[in-house]
Amino acid sequence: MVIVMAITTITLFFAVLGFVVYDVINFRKKISDELQTLAEIIASNNTGSISFMDAEAASESLLSLQANKHIVGACIYLKNGNSFATFKKNDSGEEIIFPLSPSEGIFFSTNYLEVVKKVQIKNEPIGLIYIKSDLNELYEGLKSFLWISFFILITALAIAFFITVRLQSVISKPILKLAGIAKELGLKKDYSVRVIPKGYDEIGILFQGFNDMVSQIEKQNEELTGAKKIAENSVKTKEIFLANMSHEIRTPMNAIVGFTGLLLSSNPNREQKEYLDAINTAGKNLLVIINDILDFSKMQSGKMVFEKIEFRLSHVISTIIELMLPKSMEKNIKLSGKIDKTIFDYLIGDPTRLNQILLNLVGNAIKFTEEGEVKMVVDLINETGHSVDLKFSVSDTGIGIPGNKLSTIFEEFTQASSETTRKYGGTGLGLTIVKELVE
Repeated sequence: MVIVMAITTITLFFAVLGFVVYDVINFRKKISDELQTLAEIIASNNTGSISFMDAEAASESLLSLQANKHIVGACIYLKNGNSFATFKKNDSGEEIIFPLSPSEGIFFSTNYLEVVKKVQIKNEPIGLIYIKSDLNELYEGLKSFLWISFFILITALAIAFFITVRLQSVISKPILKLAGIAKELGLKKDYSVRVIPKGYDEIGILFQGFNDMVSQIEKQNEELTGAKKIAENSVKTKEIFLANMSHEIRTPMNAIVGFTGLLLSSNPNREQKEYLDAINTAGKNLLVIINDILDFSKMQSGKMVFEKIEFRLSHVISTIIELMLPKSMEKNIKLSGKIDKTIFDYLIGDPTRLNQILLNLVGNAIKFTEEGEVKMVVDLINETGHSVDLKFSVSDTGIGIPGNKLSTIFEEFTQASSETTRKYGGTGLGLTIVKELVE
């Protein structure tokens, strides 16, 4: 309603302003035309007076201007610019000063209009007629117009207010009601809510459209809920399958690796040892894959549990170095570990999961490095009270990771490229597990 009233007021104001400007321009033209006509008549009537230098006759001629209440003074000038005859209204209330040697034309000032016309005989100028009129008629007319305009403006605003109030009950209130229902629907998520349309006008069509929209949302919500349940059941089934299969496969694989180890310790010949080494390596690689799948399944189901036990940080780092050293030596790669001396060695946390993360990263670093070194560094970021923030960095001189692949390599079953999978192997779960554990 405020907007409607503001627009109405502004529109009416500019309309009144336009009429005022138009009226002032027209009135100025009207009075200037009238005064010019009067000056021409007096000039025509005084050609003889000027010719015969009859100043008395000229003065009597100017006395006829007494009848016009707005003319305050007039003067007839000779050709040489000298004043010949003058007229001053007795009740003008101010001293009238006639200009010296005026130029022909029409001149407006704040309170007066001045007209100067030539007095001519056969197109030969013999003098000038000067008439000065006040603008009271203009200001009185303008004042009356403004009062009328003000009355019309107030009346129009009152009518607009009355119509706006009526329209508000017809349009605004139903829309506000609809907005309130929409807000409540958004908060409570109750898509069974409907509005009752009254009539078949634009508001009724809007209400019906709202009901149709809510019906579609309700239907889609039911479909999404059903799809969500199916997806959850599918994920649960997949998790159970992966967990069961991992356990089922891991048991015989442990037996295969164990018996292979026993056979290797029984002094086999060279050919048998090569076969047994191949079986042992394949079995251990398969166990890594099975363990990765089992860990990934646990994380997906939210069953991963973290311990809070005391451990030595130096022992974790040295264990990783010892476990990974044979692989690095096989490839003639230098492997080193360094711990910030300001870090307290005895900490509380989950050394198993920390060991799993670092083993994965160091293993990856060795796998993708053909020459050079792999470094593992532990730095202190912050220490507050009974907790420390540590930064574990694993760097290598290997093939690296392309910048455009950094956002995807942490997704499950994903590697930098298909060539990486063919050349280096792996499931694409290692970094996914590391990311999940760290987060």
